[in-house]
Amino acid sequence: MKMKVQIIFEENGDEFKLENIAMIERGNITPSNLGLSLAESKKIASNIQQVLVEQQVEHALTTLRKCACCLKDRSIKGYHNIMYRTLFGKLSLKSPRLNHCKCDASTKSNFSPVASILPERTSPELLYEESKLASEIYLME
Repeated sequence: MKMKVQIIFEENGDEFKLENIAMIERGNITPSNLGLSLAESKKIASNIQQVLVEQQVEHALTTLRKCACCLKDRSIKGYHNIMYRTLFGKLSLKSPRLNHCKCDASTKSNFSPVASILPERTSPELLYEESKLASEIYLME
């Protein structure tokens, strides 16, 4: 038996993207292969997180790429990867560096909109859990 885990993204009722998350194969039923293993569930959650975040960033960039003054798309100078830490592991996000538009009198020649959205590079949920764990360890001493 095979099971496929897929995500279908929708916007305004229209499906626009299908992502394969995992495929699990099972043979005869045994206590060791009944249901999901911890490793499989972690991998599925991590894959869902990666695909969801990538789609959110891609969606946000469609509006952030436009110049606020003239509404034209800014040109892309290049790409770099941004590491973002979550409870489900580290995510590598492809982040464009956008050139400022000629109508923008900014002193910088380019900028990274993803870096400005995620200045901390760590999810608030992970920071909370880390600080909670640290306080519990401190109280034990």
